[in-house]
Order: sequence, then structure tokens, then C-alpha cells
Amino acid sequence: QCGSSQQATNLAAALVGGAIAPVRTTLAYRAALALVALMMVLLPLAYVALIAGAAWGVWWHLTTNVGMLSNHGLRGRAASAPFVAYVAPAVVGAVLVLFMVKPLLARSPKEAEPRSLDPADEPALFAFVGAVCRAVGAPLPKRIDVDMHVNASASHRRGLLSLFGKDLVLTIGLPLAAGLSVEQFAGVLAHEFGHFTQGAAMGFGALIGRVNAWFARVVFERDAWDVRLAEWSQSVDIRVGWILWLARGCVWLTRKVLFGLMWIAHAISCLLSRQMEHDADLHQTRLVGAEVVAGMFTRLPLLAAAEQKAWRTLGESWVEGGLADDFPGLILAQEGRFTAEERESIGAAAGSSHTELFATHPADGDRIARARAENALPIVTCRDPASRLFADFPALCRSCTLEAFQTALSGTIEPRNLRPVEEVLARERREEEAGAAASRWLAGDTSPHLP
Repeated sequence: QCGSSQQATNLAAALVGGAIAPVRTTLAYRAALALVALMMVLLPLAYVALIAGAAWGVWWHLTTNVGMLSNHGLRGRAASAPFVAYVAPAVVGAVLVLFMVKPLLARSPKEAEPRSLDPADEPALFAFVGAVCRAVGAPLPKRIDVDMHVNASASHRRGLLSLFGKDLVLTIGLPLAAGLSVEQFAGVLAHEFGHFTQGAAMGFGALIGRVNAWFARVVFERDAWDVRLAEWSQSVDIRVGWILWLARGCVWLTRKVLFGLMWIAHAISCLLSRQMEHDADLHQTRLVGAEVVAGMFTRLPLLAAAEQKAWRTLGESWVEGGLADDFPGLILAQEGRFTAEERESIGAAAGSSHTELFATHPADGDRIARARAENALPIVTCRDPASRLFADFPALCRSCTLEAFQTALSGTIEPRNLRPVEEVLARERREEEAGAAASRWLAGDTSPHLP
């Protein structure tokens, strides 16, 4: 713990006592990234060309087949057939063009504002981050944010506006810092800063990632327009509704086109994405050594599984109006409750050495094997908890926990709703014991309809 910036600088220098050998990216690799980025830009343009073709088809029908509206000597119900034959393609085409344009205008869901740390409040953390940056040869982040995920990330602070610059932001998940040692935490930071060192390659990689994320969002997300079209097609008379059903079929077809484009984009980018991850892994291996990297890849799946379990616990406890006051602490407590069989199962699932063909990240086993093959001597060796790098980690966790709950959960959440972690877990244990007792007493038949 450090009370001044000078003490923090001295601590960082003591913990990170050198620099790693630079990780070079080849010209061929950078050229391949640029080519893939160009292709990723061309895919949305191909979709725009399809929209233009559909709009031109509707306009061609309206202007060329206007003669269908003239009287053909038909009588009775048959007299309306030419009108329907003219209007139906126009309506279907207009709905199709509208729904094809909609994904281009769709905005990303608004995310919660991150908690940005002040260097004056966290001198040790900022000094340590700076020391790791210098060790791996990466530019310093302009901002450090924290959130409630078992993860860390490096990104561009202003999105596309800083795509190829050094205007970068580092985001640290507080549960990650709570669950790792200083050397493991340094390895995670070195991996993220390894992306920073890739310069233009990181810019191309970020562009590729944004295009992939856009395709995934517009293919799988549904909004009020989709719901309204479905409701109209099911509620109106079938004599008119068939036009809306046909429009829904065309919209479904456009989503399949988008799905195909998404997979093309994913397929041409996944190999280079894995290579970027391997390059970033080299930075952490050269900073902390292969055994620390292996331990980190063993611990992270456990923390991720504990995070899911913690959210389930909170969902159940919130029904009764109580929430844990320290979400990172709850994750650590849930991780500690895993049985030996559960740990083995989680480790076996995550430790596969087989990397799937279309995976964006290498398998953990493959990454561990590559780290050991590097045979690097560690520069950072400190097994103290990474939470000690923060000025007051428990207070920061409690403050950020309340903010995260207010964003993620429904209802009004106030400080009075928060309970100590042990109290929430004790309630969960009582319910588990009661459920087990009921199961034994009723021979497994615990239907809620029984008296």
C-alpha cells in the first residue's frame, strides 16, 4: 500500500524490474490484416448494394407495371385482382427495403457509464500499470476504468475516431483483480498491452471486431418493428394478412443473407484474430513466465463459472429484497464453494488443447503449450493478491457493486438493500439444506402442488 506517488513509483519499479524482448509482427502479417480489414468493409457495402437492388426493383415495378391498374373488363371480385397484383409487390418490397435499411441505422444498446479511476486516488495501481507498459513497450492508456466482469480489455477511447492512434483506455474487472495474484494480474495487463503494441494492426483488428459485432447484433437482435410486423400479420384478415406474411418471409430471407455475410466475415477474420491473441500472449509469457500463464488460464475459468453462479444467487436473493454488498467478494466466495469434482469438470472443459477452426481465440491448452515452448524467464514475481495494488479495494468494490446493481437489475436499489456476503450465502445454504431435506423426506417428489 502506498501513500504517495513516489512510494508508488518505487513499488512499481521493485515489482517490474526490467523489459521484455520485443514481440515483432511481420510485414506479411500486417498486410494480411489490412487485406482482411478491407474485405470486412466490403461486406457491409455488398449488403448496401442488395438494398439498392431491392429498392430499384420496387421502383421498376411501380413505374413499369402501372398498366395493371387499368380496367381489363373484369367484373365482381375479379375486378380487384389486378389492383392486388400491383399493390402487393409494392407493399412487400417497401417493407423489405425498410427492414433491410433498419440494421444500418440500428444503434448499439446503451451501456452503463464506466467508473474511471483517478491517478491521485490510486497511485500504486497507476504506477504499476505504467511500469508494465514500459516493460512491454506499449503506450500508456489515457484512462483506466473498472467494471464488474471477470475480464480486462484494451480499447480505443473514442471508438472509430481514435482507431489508428494511441488514444487508449484500459478496463479492469474488479472480480479479476480480486481473484488473481500480482504476477497473474501483470500477465493479464501485459496481454492487453501487447495489443497496444501492435499499432496499426490493433486498429485493423478493432475495425474487424466492430464489423463482426455489428453483423451479430443485426442478425440476432429483434426490436419493436419486428414484433409489430408479426402482430399485424396475425391479427388482420387473411385476405390482407397474406401480404404481410409474404413480407415477413422476405424479411426472414434478408436475415439469412445477413447471417451468411456474418459467417463470411467471421471465417476470414478468425485466423488472424487467433494470431493477434498469440502475439499478445507472448508479451505476458515474457513478463511473468509460462507457469504463471498456465496458472492464470486454470484460474480464470473457475472465476468465470463463479461469476455466473453469483448472478444466480443474486437473482434469488433479490426476490426477497436483499443483495450482496460486495460482488467481487461474492464471486470469490462462490469459487471457494466449488467441490473437487466441479473444479475438475470446469478445468477439463476449459483446458482443451484443440482450437476450433472458426474460433476467434486459441484454446487454453494450446496457449499454455505455446507459453511453455517460449521458455522465458519471468520479470515479475509476486504472489501477493493483486487487490493490494488498490488504495482501498473493499470500499471500491462496495461502491461499484451498488452502481452495477442499479444498472443491471430492475427496481429501485438503495444501500439499505445490500447485505454482507456471508449473510447472503448463509441464506442460500439454508435453502439448499431445506431442499435436500425435502427431497429425502418426499423421496424426490417435491412438486409445489403438494400440500
